Amino acid sequence: MTQLLMHQIGPPKWSREPIHEVNGDFDPAVLDQIFKHLAMVLEQVQRAVQAYLDEEPDDELFPRKERMSGEFYPGDISFQLQASQTGTPVHRFSIQARCLEKQEYVPTPDRDYLGLEVHFVWDPLTCSAVFEGDVDSSSI
Repeated sequence: MTQLLMHQIGPPKWSREPIHEVNGDFDPAVLDQIFKHLAMVLEQVQRAVQAYLDEEPDDELFPRKERMSGEFYPGDISFQLQASQTGTPVHRFSIQARCLEKQEYVPTPDRDYLGLEVHFVWDPLTCSAVFEGDVDSSSI
């Protein structure tokens, strides 16, 4: 199995501004807490991206690790308020990690290759994001 070490970079100059989609019922105070702790959340995104790619087999299917540069940057963030089974509100949010393709495979400066949406629940008691192991992938 090929080991691909991923690291976060800042958004490239050619990337578009990330979209922050907020469900109307999402508590603005919780939103502020999340952004205050964003550096810690992005560390969890880093670990989730690495774990996802470590578990992917080396085969000819998407995503092909040999095409990836090992770099990603945070993209869109979405926030949703949901009710738990007990009826209490649950603040969920997702951050998209935009993984880059090696320049040799793409003759243009836009090198996005793989999108990994990493899902979290915000715990207001500890002011921390809880990653529940859920990552969705897409080609971008």
